[in-house]
Amino acid sequence: MTSMEVTSAIAALRALLTEDLDTYRRLHGVLDTGQRLAFAVVLTVAFDEAAVHRFGGDHTLAGIIEFVADARARYPRTGEAVPAEDAETVIRAALGEDDLIDRLDGHAYGAAQTAMLFALTRGDHDIDALLASAGTQAEDYLKRRAGR
Repeated sequence: MTSMEVTSAIAALRALLTEDLDTYRRLHGVLDTGQRLAFAVVLTVAFDEAAVHRFGGDHTLAGIIEFVADARARYPRTGEAVPAEDAETVIRAALGEDDLIDRLDGHAYGAAQTAMLFALTRGDHDIDALLASAGTQAEDYLKRRAGR
């Protein structure tokens, strides 16, 4: 896994999160297999970090449900793209309920993460800092994975 693959993944995800959808479609559409893997890892790391930042250690199920409902109402194009239960599941999994991961297939999990990452990064979240951190963590993970 090269730094270039992670860089390509970050560029595509940045375009999505900043609502530059034409650029996102163009960049995401040309990702090769390695870049798609990097995209999935960067997305997951960024999502987990954003969820922890938003909810912290003292989260409640009611707070997660309220956030998801608000996100679905506020951002109908992304929020309603996935069932509320899926969105709640990925947030809870990011906050430590790992047993919930098996409830969703890979596609549903990725779709829910993407929609909720979009909602989590609205407002006070520094997207560039989040993606820089996610990129570093993704590269470390992918290097370890390749060394197996």
